[in-house]
Amino acid sequence: MRKLIAAAFISNLAALAFAAPGFAADLPAREYAKSPAVVPPVPYYDWSGFYIGVNVGGSWGHGRSTSTALDGTFVSSGSRDDSAVIGGGQVGYNVMVAPHVLLGVEADVDASSARSTVTSPDGSNSFASKLDDFGTVRGRVGFTQDNWLFYGTGGFAWSQGSVTRTQIAAVTAVPPIPAAAGTVETASTTRTGWAAGAGVEWGITPNWTARVEYLYLDLGTATSVFPLANRQVTSSSTMSIARIGVNYKFGGPVVARY
Repeated sequence: MRKLIAAAFISNLAALAFAAPGFAADLPAREYAKSPAVVPPVPYYDWSGFYIGVNVGGSWGHGRSTSTALDGTFVSSGSRDDSAVIGGGQVGYNVMVAPHVLLGVEADVDASSARSTVTSPDGSNSFASKLDDFGTVRGRVGFTQDNWLFYGTGGFAWSQGSVTRTQIAAVTAVPPIPAAAGTVETASTTRTGWAAGAGVEWGITPNWTARVEYLYLDLGTATSVFPLANRQVTSSSTMSIARIGVNYKFGGPVVARY
């Protein structure tokens, strides 16, 4: 009996051994999961941080003036236009508030060569105006595309200059001019107003940028008083400027963004 059981057990094992290869062939092929591809970081230009720089360019100014006696009696009015070379420096700070959106603030001061002289119709007196320097404090909103920045800007503007009145010849006028021939009076002019404009900036290296910028300045009105001549002049001033500049940025190098 034991021999019969053993023989049956061996026979079953043999049958399984011959059937195993066919059974394995019917199983589906094993699938292997691929490792996720490693995505390298994308480099981008870092516009954030402090910067300082210099600029040079030109300006085109326009002004209107009204001359009155010290009691307010109207005397005359006129306008003047001038152009000049300008140059100075700027300092600012930028922060990235979104992947391509920049907010910043900038202050600048420029010297100017603007000069103009207006002589009265009768030739008895002249007014010589000059703009010594001007500046702005502005906010900036920009769109960045790698190492390019396109921005709009606007804010506060100011200027300093002077007006010199020269009495060329003594005249009898109404209202009277008591100043003798050769009398020279100078009054300083400080103006305040607003500025707005736009620009394009290019990141040359991680720390150096170059820009082209246009600004329009409305510098309001100012009154210059000349007591010896019994005259005062109230004038308005606007100015367009175009300039190029170079900045050194204190931020880090080009960084990686995932």
